[in-house]
Amino acid sequence: MLKLGFFLYFHSSSNIKMEPKKVSILGSHYKHITPQTRPLTLGAKTTNWVTFQNYINENLTLKVPLKTDRDIEDYGHHVVQTIQQAAWFSTTNPHKHSNQNTCAPALRQKILDKRWLRRRWQHTRSPQDKANLNKATKELKILLHNYKQQAIQTYLESLTPSEATDYSLWKATKRLQRPQTPIPPFRTPGGEWAKSDV
Repeated sequence: MLKLGFFLYFHSSSNIKMEPKKVSILGSHYKHITPQTRPLTLGAKTTNWVTFQNYINENLTLKVPLKTDRDIEDYGHHVVQTIQQAAWFSTTNPHKHSNQNTCAPALRQKILDKRWLRRRWQHTRSPQDKANLNKATKELKILLHNYKQQAIQTYLESLTPSEATDYSLWKATKRLQRPQTPIPPFRTPGGEWAKSDV
């Protein structure tokens, strides 16, 4: 349970100005995120267009009598369904979106706890809540650093110079071997370093 504070203004008969009175209300507060999955999407990069065309030619007939509005509507629906099925059939590897929350559950929970503590401190401005927020921020910073280091370590360990991994080691080091082109500092027409946009 979380204590929420609201300010109500009461008009006093002896005093004309409004005085805020704080009223505490108990309410429940949820700290959990429900993961949302995105629907599958198709991309043109992995679509075999010859297979797509063959599927359309086999499953779609153009000699259909369209005499009523209902016939036109039904056939339009059939055309759309056939195109969608041809796309799914001819795309070998549809791009799957992962969940929006891709971090580790412990890390996600720590982020939620920090947000909850920040919101609580913003409402109460209590020194104890601020101390709890600072502690959670430090812990989250350390956890994020460790998580990032572990991800880099896993990536580096997975690099190999073989054809099975599409020469991932050489692709990763190619970027490091390119010469870095420095961006030269600007000079004014007088030869001094430019310190402003003018």
